[in-house]
Amino acid sequence: MKSARLPIAITVLGLLLFTVSSLLIHPLETLKAVADHVVISEVQIAGVSTNDDFIELYNPTSSDVDLSNMRFVKRSSTGSANDDIVVFGTGETIAAHGYYLWCNNGLDATLSCDRNTSDTVANNNSVALAHDDGTIEDAVTFGTPDNPLGEGTFLSAPDAGTSVERKASASSDETSMGAGGAEETHGNGQDTDNNVEDFLPRSSPQPQNATSATEQLPVPTATPTSTPTETPTETPTPTVTPTESPTPTPTETPTPTLTPTESPTPTLTPTLTPTPMPPGNPTVHLPGLLFSCKIEYMPLRMFGFTFRMPKISCARNT
Repeated sequence: MKSARLPIAITVLGLLLFTVSSLLIHPLETLKAVADHVVISEVQIAGVSTNDDFIELYNPTSSDVDLSNMRFVKRSSTGSANDDIVVFGTGETIAAHGYYLWCNNGLDATLSCDRNTSDTVANNNSVALAHDDGTIEDAVTFGTPDNPLGEGTFLSAPDAGTSVERKASASSDETSMGAGGAEETHGNGQDTDNNVEDFLPRSSPQPQNATSATEQLPVPTATPTSTPTETPTETPTPTVTPTESPTPTPTETPTPTLTPTESPTPTLTPTLTPTPMPPGNPTVHLPGLLFSCKIEYMPLRMFGFTFRMPKISCARNT
């Protein structure tokens, strides 16, 4: 029974790990935004004339990029090989956060393009920025060509006099990217390798060339982390314990000792043998109005001699 449960447990664990990893990976794909390479940022395939075409590049990086080993290429609706539109020459660069503009000869006077040729772009075409070895840096495809260059879900061809523009961020729209919009100067760096997610239609095209102002996403300002103010520890006030006043001990008033008058005793010759003590102790009674006292002479033996010491005791009269 145990051996039958083990494969089930492994299967459940595998499904759980797959689900968790899918949830973690998908947000990472969604968060991918700013490209780290030169991208195609705006394309028009027709204007007043069907030849009024332009392709704009944008450099979202913080360094100038050398274009001398790259070229603009396209594939027609049925083509399987790349046709060159522009082969960039030695020393041609695109500035950090800057633009580069190619256009058909018919638009050069109007747009002051950085390069212009007689080539055209149409629906069901793919255009790409490629390296001389054929590696594709970025691509945009319109319609459904037989051998597209990419990327992702393709775009519908824009109407004459309109264009498609790469977004500045995932939430960009035509209003935010247009004149006076919140993202008008935030560049065109959104890149998920999916044309339909990365581009939006522009009813009023805005081609930019190498002399245009650079644009970039605003650098988020770091919010300083507030250091919590240390609350001083309250020092407990010691509770004063009242000192108990000692109860005064009444001082006993000494009672004067009355010395009895000795009767004359005949002179005897002393002997070293101690005199045996008579039975009982001599006592003197002193009656009074409130108290009555008595003096009792108690025997005290020292050095072979016996002395009598007076002991006084008093009691209230009843």
